[in-house]
Amino acid sequence: MNKIFTTTSQKELKAQYRVLMADVWEDERMIDFCTKNADVIIKFANGFVAEIEKPSIKTHFCFGYRLSSHDTEEFDNACDMAVYARKSEEYFKEKNLEDLKRTIKNIEECRFTPYFRNHYCSQENDILKGIEWFEYYNEPVSNPEYVKLTEADKALLLEAYKVELERFSKRVDTYLKKYGTSKVKSWSYWQDA
Repeated sequence: MNKIFTTTSQKELKAQYRVLMADVWEDERMIDFCTKNADVIIKFANGFVAEIEKPSIKTHFCFGYRLSSHDTEEFDNACDMAVYARKSEEYFKEKNLEDLKRTIKNIEECRFTPYFRNHYCSQENDILKGIEWFEYYNEPVSNPEYVKLTEADKALLLEAYKVELERFSKRVDTYLKKYGTSKVKSWSYWQDA
């Protein structure tokens, strides 16, 4: 784990994040929930603070088919995938990690432009930020509520997502050691065309 994201620095940042949450929420339970749900806290050079939420482990997978369920290859494939998803630890791990991997790839390949924006409408501080992604043709160039991330910000964000991927990968491995795929639910369904 990088020096920036050590356990000590994350503890300090969580404490700061909790104070920022108190500016947004009056309810102590909501402050606890938000702080617990923030898995990696990032403090940028300009003083902005953002979090990467703790991902949930997915245990439900569904596979659709559009054609009739009688004697079609698409129906058979959907049913086969539902069975495969219930049994394959490899599939389980890949599906759980795919969102983080996609985000990392998007940052590395500059597929979307990240902008800071206030995390909550009701917040009174300008420090707590969320990250919003825009395609080049949809960027909020004239909106003062959005601040474009610098290259250094993007590098720090990329590093944070890699740390999150490493952490979540360990969580998924621990889950698989404990339960295997015994709690996986999967099914096929007839999609509306």
